[in-house]
Amino acid sequence: MMTTTNKPDRKLIVIEAMDELSMNIPIQWDRYTKTDDGYYVVYGWIARSDGQRDFIMLAMWETDKIDDIFFTTSSAKYSRRILEVLFGSAEDHNDCRKIDDLLSTPTYSILPNHD
Repeated sequence: MMTTTNKPDRKLIVIEAMDELSMNIPIQWDRYTKTDDGYYVVYGWIARSDGQRDFIMLAMWETDKIDDIFFTTSSAKYSRRILEVLFGSAEDHNDCRKIDDLLSTPTYSILPNHD
C-alpha cells in the first residue's frame, strides 16, 4: 500500500516562483541552499543600467505550519514589481533606500547613484 502526503513539492514551488519572476524581471539566478527538511533559498542578480547589479534572495520557509515564500532585494527599481508578481499586490511594499539615508554620511557608500 502506497502512502501519500499532502506536502507540496517545495522545489517545484520555488522553481515556479523563479520562472514567474524571470518572465517579468531580468533576473540571472545564480546559487541556492537547501535545508535538511527541504526548504530552499535561491540567490540571483538583477542587472542595472549603470553596469552594477542588485541582488535578489527568494526563500521558502514554514510559518504557522504553512509553506511560505519570502524575498528581499537591493533593487529600488524592481522591488515593487517583485512583490506584485509573487503576491498579486504591492500593498505592503517597502522602498529600498541607499545606506547613506540611514547613516546620514556618505562614508559607507561605495556605489554611485543608481536605478
